Amino acid sequence: MHVPVALSELALSYCEGVGQQASERKKAYLNDLEVRAKDLEKKNSELEERVSTVQNENQMLRHMLKNTIAGRRGSGGGGGGSGLDGPH
Repeated sequence: MHVPVALSELALSYCEGVGQQASERKKAYLNDLEVRAKDLEKKNSELEERVSTVQNENQMLRHMLKNTIAGRRGSGGGGGGSGLDGPH
């Protein structure tokens, strides 16, 4: 009955090897996910900063446009236009 013991030890050894490989693959996968998450967090921060910059610029341009239109109306420039198409 020594043969079945040797086979069971061999099977156990094989299963442990397969389990270890699966564990190593899982570890590598999780490491890749962590790197990807950090990259995406960095990209997200950069995009949030760009959005903020564009929003501030948009607000400034709207304010400038409003002042330009109000200045033309106040100076008798008239024309009824938005003032965006330049002088006539």
